[in-house]
Amino acid sequence: MKKIIYPLSILISILIISCKTSTVSIDVLKPAQINIPGDHEKITVINRSLPGKGSKGGNFVEGLFTGEGIHQDKNASYNCVNNFASSINDAPKYKANFAENFELSGTGTKEWPLPLDWDTVAKITNYYNTDLLIILETFDSDSRYFSDIQNYTTTVDGQKVQKQKYKEGVEIYIDAGWRIYDPAKKQIIDQNSFRDSKIWEYTAETQSAAKNKIPSKREAVDQAGAFAGFMYASRISPTWVTEPRTIFKTRNDQMKLAFKYVRQNNWKDAYQIWSQLQSSEDNKIAAYALHNLALYHEFSDNIDMAINSANEAYKKFPNDYTARYINILNGRQAEINRLNEQLK
Repeated sequence: MKKIIYPLSILISILIISCKTSTVSIDVLKPAQINIPGDHEKITVINRSLPGKGSKGGNFVEGLFTGEGIHQDKNASYNCVNNFASSINDAPKYKANFAENFELSGTGTKEWPLPLDWDTVAKITNYYNTDLLIILETFDSDSRYFSDIQNYTTTVDGQKVQKQKYKEGVEIYIDAGWRIYDPAKKQIIDQNSFRDSKIWEYTAETQSAAKNKIPSKREAVDQAGAFAGFMYASRISPTWVTEPRTIFKTRNDQMKLAFKYVRQNNWKDAYQIWSQLQSSEDNKIAAYALHNLALYHEFSDNIDMAINSANEAYKKFPNDYTARYINILNGRQAEINRLNEQLK
């Protein structure tokens, strides 16, 4: 369930990681890495990375709605642009329109095509009634397969036995070049090429079993292309990312009950228990309860109270979990200040 209050959406999931702690997952709105100048709201996104079929990239009339769609062997570039637009639309700053049936011819390589002329840019943005034109100008992929043998010792029938595990993996590199056209100012306000990579690696008792878990190259490239689209979205727009948080679940029966409520997504009753335990004479119990109260406040979009509770928890009982969480919360406070600037 997604709950939106401020620049934060909550999606709770529980993963058991130890007898003392678990993790909850939270969807956090991260600020963009760069600020696009101007008060732009609507974006048209086009894939120009594919090689042409005799048409010229700047010809708007010939390029509009050819009906041919995206080349099947270039699904990865389509996924890149589609996921870029989806990630933009999931966030509150921009609205993006992926003109997927609109075709502009590019080089089909890492080499940049010449920029579009401004008459063409204006025609495209006027047609879609948008403020900016963002184009995937170049797209290329590369792959690296790797393998390793890991030796380990185990006990079989009371005897120590040397065994081996096989690790197989693939890393896909995506080189994507983007331009942002501002038709009102007739300026290219951003032009950059980025290399992003995605890794799959699996371990099994036999080499063939490990290899069989690796996705096909086409599937891996498709997924890596989508990942590259998300990464560019995060550079120019606030985007949602999922982050883990540590929660204390044991120390006494009340802490266990509160954790049970959390697993049921019943944070209200868990909050009541932690509020009572924060005054416990047992400093560990009080610290664990205060740490969990900090989580509750973060999930409620009250970062100041979360920081206060986490600091109190660390004073009661210093520990690495709370120390790391304090650093996370301080970072989130700085990010929220940047978000306020970007979203106003």
